[in-house]
Amino acid sequence: MLAQHKIDAWLSYGVYLPAVERVIALHSGESETDFYMRTQYPVNVVEAYTVPDDDIATLAAADQFSQIHKAIVPINTAVWCLNEDEQHYINLLEYENRLKAIF
Repeated sequence: MLAQHKIDAWLSYGVYLPAVERVIALHSGESETDFYMRTQYPVNVVEAYTVPDDDIATLAAADQFSQIHKAIVPINTAVWCLNEDEQHYINLLEYENRLKAIF
């Protein structure tokens, strides 16, 4: 429904999106090397938002983050701070091959 209104709901995962997409890619048979080549995500961002050796925990944390932020941040926000002082950020629109919900 959001995609019909040109809202990319994947953006609501914010900084967790690269980690979520990694879980999806690896479980779909894509290699980690191919994942990074395709998405061009920074490895340190993916690793920072991944629970080591626990894909379910990674997805659960991402879902919690998304649910909390949907209440206070516009759902289609593409720029997300990577730390509290807002000096480092990721702009998900810079990654053309990321997951998107717009059809």
